[in-house]
Amino acid sequence: MRVGIFGGTFNPIHYGHLRLAECAVMELGLDKVYFLPTNIPPHKDSTQIIDIAHREKMVLLAIRGNHFFAFSDIESRTQSTTYTADTILKFKEITGGAELFFITGSDTLKTFHKYVRYKTILANAKLVVAPRPDAIDPGGIEKDVLDAAVIIKNFEQLDISSTRIRELVKSSSSIRYLVADDVREYIIANSLYSPERKS
Repeated sequence: MRVGIFGGTFNPIHYGHLRLAECAVMELGLDKVYFLPTNIPPHKDSTQIIDIAHREKMVLLAIRGNHFFAFSDIESRTQSTTYTADTILKFKEITGGAELFFITGSDTLKTFHKYVRYKTILANAKLVVAPRPDAIDPGGIEKDVLDAAVIIKNFEQLDISSTRIRELVKSSSSIRYLVADDVREYIIANSLYSPERKS
């Protein structure tokens, strides 16, 4: 088994996330990609992130219909900060030693060595990277991280970010074609990211 692990806040999940996972499946021959919404991420201000129940629901809505995609609550069910190294080791156990691929954006490469026990991640999973324009500067990346990185070659850089989507919602602008229709409808129905909403 070749299993992709795609963690993130998914605040909200968008077509950039889905396209990256799809390209990883096709290019690397992955049997499955698990999407792991993180409840309490170590590198972000959690006060700016909506409730995990909403983010879980949006992930489930976004990935349904693709049999290569699956949901995992390993990082969403905990009430404490989660670390990628622990998640990787849990997946290794759960999958019976499957070959693991940790999917991330190339903007994380320069700071990847600051991940807690990052060498554990590299020892137990391939580091799959989505290239971004001018983001991969070998001079600014630790050698062991750069050596471990597997670049997805056929990923089209989509100029979409969760931050921009939230900004558009706050300004009552359309987010159609940035997120899956079911996700867009869920955001509207639950008034997510609106100026008056605090959670």
